Amino acid sequence: MTGTTASGKSALAMELAATRPSVIINADAMQMYRPLRILTARPTHAEEAAAAHALYGVLAAEESSSVARWLNMVVPVIRSAWREGKLPLLVGGTGMYLKALMEGLAEVPEIPPEVRERVRNSLPRRGRTGEGVLSGKAVPHDAPLLTSPLRGEEIHASPSLHARLLEKDPEMAARLKPGDTQRILRALEVVEATGKSLRYFQCQPVTPPLPKARFHLFMTEFPRTEIYRRIDARFLKMVEEGALEEVRQLVAGGKWQVAGNTLPPLAGGAGGGNVAAGAEVASQIPPLTSPPQAGGISKEAQAGGIREGAQAVMDNRLPRTIPLRQGFGGQAHQSPLFKAHGVPELLAHLRGEMALEEAIRRAQQNTRHYAKRQTTWLRNQFPKARPVASAKEIFASIDGSG
Repeated sequence: MTGTTASGKSALAMELAATRPSVIINADAMQMYRPLRILTARPTHAEEAAAAHALYGVLAAEESSSVARWLNMVVPVIRSAWREGKLPLLVGGTGMYLKALMEGLAEVPEIPPEVRERVRNSLPRRGRTGEGVLSGKAVPHDAPLLTSPLRGEEIHASPSLHARLLEKDPEMAARLKPGDTQRILRALEVVEATGKSLRYFQCQPVTPPLPKARFHLFMTEFPRTEIYRRIDARFLKMVEEGALEEVRQLVAGGKWQVAGNTLPPLAGGAGGGNVAAGAEVASQIPPLTSPPQAGGISKEAQAGGIREGAQAVMDNRLPRTIPLRQGFGGQAHQSPLFKAHGVPELLAHLRGEMALEEAIRRAQQNTRHYAKRQTTWLRNQFPKARPVASAKEIFASIDGSG
């Protein structure tokens, strides 16, 4: 079951699981990660207790996710569900995951770490002062942002990358737009590691990992105005429930869980910025009262974190620019979670770069834009997906197909 963000996939999955033995299996890239349960709209602790779930929150922030990795993880989960007599319910908006499961995935040789590092180190980055640098060369401060960092440097799209790909792999360059930096990087990694175009591997015959399986593909759909309304309302609820505190904890050094109501100390460093308007908005969020959730953050801590985060910037306790996190062997690592909806905007607020109300507005707007693109992609890739709005419709289709 797929569909655009905020279209009710998870709620419908819970309705399905309540009617027959099932396992709800994640098919959303961001929900693979343990941090940011609120911002990535992962199932709640109560939902996970009420129905069997799999592949939610299984990766650390520093780990990379890919279609191939998800495919290797999901196939054993599906087979296990079958052995237990349960129906595998794959739920998520990452269409490439579902497409690879149903159709197969081209096998591309493993890219050596040194090749990946060399290619990605060629990206332009905006440093701590905001000045763009790439091997000593400046890039515009407003260059398109590729991804937000785990701590600090911001990576930007570069037309020179596309020119480099055009020189090394004209076939893939012709298929990719200059601004499609992630795919350009992938194509460069493959051609530099193997000497062959990524297109060569993509054109090889593929075999579905579950060739005897019958898939029933459904898509949750609503009018665009309703999806936009849902997106806006959901993000406001996320902020009320502690989304800002989640981002603060991610930045603070990886303390994903908090015992009771005790928050981790904020990272030190020089701060600044006028966030009075943001603090005012945060102070108006009513306190939430409920017991702490097992293994998570209590709602009191979440709500308090919204106000504390805004105040922290004003008190110069949270740095405007945060250094890259040091990981394995002292190497700087980035987290894919900083591409999650709302994270760049809330991080900008914590840095003192915009008021909370402006961060919320921009996050809502950017998510609406994404939803429009996502809907177009899903409809083009899955033209035979059946639009549904209830569990009854889904089971009628499954049971009637024999």
